[in-house]
Amino acid sequence: KPIKENTNCKIVVHIREIFANDVNHLVDNYIINQTINSANAIIAISDNEANQFNQNSTINIISNPHDFSLTDKYLCKEKSNKQKVVVGMCAAFLQIKGHLDFLEAARIINLKLGEQKINVEFKIIGYPQNKNSIKELIKKYLKYGYKSQFDNKLSKLKLNNLIIIPYTMDIYNELALIDIYVRPDITGNPWGRDIIEAMALKKPVIATGNSEYYVKD
Repeated sequence: KPIKENTNCKIVVHIREIFANDVNHLVDNYIINQTINSANAIIAISDNEANQFNQNSTINIISNPHDFSLTDKYLCKEKSNKQKVVVGMCAAFLQIKGHLDFLEAARIINLKLGEQKINVEFKIIGYPQNKNSIKELIKKYLKYGYKSQFDNKLSKLKLNNLIIIPYTMDIYNELALIDIYVRPDITGNPWGRDIIEAMALKKPVIATGNSEYYVKD
């Protein structure tokens, strides 16, 4: 707002992961309204995000790019156990990313497989590293926060075929070992950089959401 009022600069706003789905999302609504009132142009990474700004005709959708040279060298990476099907996800450790749904899906699949001789392993990449800050210790003691919710559900389900990979920068090395990539997003947005990277590694992808912007027949 100050830039708009005091300069002749043009304002371009890049929006990602803003979903004001109800009146309780006060911060999201504030950001959306301020952007609509001040921006000369808006860039969103999906149509679901663009829909939040339907009052503004200057919105553009530009998806995340990908440099294939970063992933091509991982295409020949061999799995140690070719008889095992690895189903995995990779996401920031936030509730909207659907880790809890992934755990529940793993439980259901294990039940349905029953005594069938199908070797399946589930993998979650990006588990937060332990921090010994006072804030994190209090959260752990009070069993508060998303990480605690995840840990509690994990301990109850007792999934013996689930592998948790801590947060890592060597992400392609881990993605290359997955057979089926899953994005259990609960925002309605079935698209993101993780899917681009999984597809670049030639993995079949299952993603939840209601947007068909990137789906072509």
